[in-house]
Amino acid sequence: MINRPSKDYIWNHYEQIKSDNRRLLRERKEGLYAQNARLAEIESFMTEISLSTNRALLDEKDDPELLLMELHETHKTLKAERSRILESLSLPTDYLDPIFSCQPCKDTGYVGNQKCSCRIKLETQLRYAGSNLEAVLERENFDNFRLDFYSDEPGVDHLSPRAIMEDYLGRCLDFTANFNESNENLLFVGKPGLGKTFLCHAVAKDLMDNGHSVLYLTASELTDFVRQTKFGFDSGAATPEELEILFSSDLLIIDDLGVETASHFSGLVLYEILNKRLAANRKMIISTN
Repeated sequence: MINRPSKDYIWNHYEQIKSDNRRLLRERKEGLYAQNARLAEIESFMTEISLSTNRALLDEKDDPELLLMELHETHKTLKAERSRILESLSLPTDYLDPIFSCQPCKDTGYVGNQKCSCRIKLETQLRYAGSNLEAVLERENFDNFRLDFYSDEPGVDHLSPRAIMEDYLGRCLDFTANFNESNENLLFVGKPGLGKTFLCHAVAKDLMDNGHSVLYLTASELTDFVRQTKFGFDSGAATPEELEILFSSDLLIIDDLGVETASHFSGLVLYEILNKRLAANRKMIISTN
């Protein structure tokens, strides 16, 4: 079963990123300002302009519009001068701007009220950290997939099991290679022991290694996960926020669909997830007998 990410750990993770980036920016400034005093002067002036702008906005006695325009033009002129100096030093013009590891969310984990893709990826990594699945993915991946495990004797439709699996393997490799451009989903159907779960694991590892968020659940785990969210009252129950990852992860893999005892609730859960993910163009892989 997957782990539940610690909110404290995630908060500390982003605080550490912000701290590291502030330190890096400070070191950049200290090194450059020691070489070029004008850059230090420009930053001092720009800081004073920011303070003057805030004071003008808070001053209710006078109309600040003219002053704000003057401050804006001065700030614009100083920034242009700083850019010219940086270019003369063969540095990018944004070299002294605040540093963010994730530009969309500015290292907060959220874009507006929505979780950023960097946070979704982090949460999926934490769910599997130290779990049995993490060890499984090290074994069951494309590098270790062996076609010689399958017979090359022709069977139904004159195709050998090896030829069939070679075709399935190629489809999975295409799926991962074109993941960002394609809206394709995958459905694996077959008897137990044919390699469906192995291919699910291989796809999951390949995509996670390339920075995508992947949520892997058996059908029974999926139902239990949703049931905990909707009806769980103990401290180990999942929260509605945690449930959102079912809809926001780049790929959702549902394995062994049909193995669990079907119920009205599980049917509704599956329908809701499929419907929402298809509407949002979020990809899925389903494995079933």
